[in-house]
Amino acid sequence: MSAMTSTSEHPIPTLNIISSHKISSKTQRIVSHLADASSDASDGVISVSAKAQVITKAISIIEISKRLLSERGLAWYQYTSLSSAEEEVVAAAAKPRGNKKNKRKAAELEKDEDEDLFVPLKEKKMRKVPVVTIYLARKRLPEFKALYGEQTGGGKHAAALLPAAEP
Repeated sequence: MSAMTSTSEHPIPTLNIISSHKISSKTQRIVSHLADASSDASDGVISVSAKAQVITKAISIIEISKRLLSERGLAWYQYTSLSSAEEEVVAAAAKPRGNKKNKRKAAELEKDEDEDLFVPLKEKKMRKVPVVTIYLARKRLPEFKALYGEQTGGGKHAAALLPAAEP
């Protein structure tokens, strides 16, 4: 768990999702944190943040975690926030195309460019990237509901969602 956000009472542990993270390890971490949330110190809340490239992975992690909590008969409350963050645009280096002659010329030009002592610095290009933050809690958070809306399930809600058993 990395960064911390806070409610009025306690800090909220945050998982920042990146492409190399395994879904199973993150769901286990979320479920174990929320299932063991019997003390007031943890507040039974965790947040998951992801930038645009991995938002789908974060959503999968949350959905699997909610299903596992529901299977244990535990209630959950979800609050979703959408924001943005500035990120530097990294331009891909152009590869020389064509035959060996053109590639040699490109290599010679690159050598000449390396020899220039007074190369002006290029400005960094920045862009805004969407960031989703999903809060998953074991109890209702009225201040989050007012800001982000609320989705709930599990616990007594899970019984209402299951098909009725035939007599």
